[in-house]
Amino acid sequence: MDMTEDISLENSQRRILFHMVESRDFKKFEGVWHLTPLGNKCRLRYEVEIQPRGLVPVRAIEWRIKEDLPGNLIAVKTKTESLTPAELARVHA
Repeated sequence: MDMTEDISLENSQRRILFHMVESRDFKKFEGVWHLTPLGNKCRLRYEVEIQPRGLVPVRAIEWRIKEDLPGNLIAVKTKTESLTPAELARVHA
């Protein structure tokens, strides 16, 4: 599944929005990572909206999300590490 992401730092909202570009399994797969700075750490909260292609048991979708979570966390880490110093200052503001 190919995804795109965008970082939003407006109005003290710190989030990474993402949406699917294309997938053989889903009609829709989009969501947001909410980032809450906690000193030198960060809390992440994940929201996702999914529409599978055809009938898929909920457990199968939950399994897929669980399996993809480690890769998604790596993608969030990579994206945040690519921020410029000015963008990082806004994240921690």
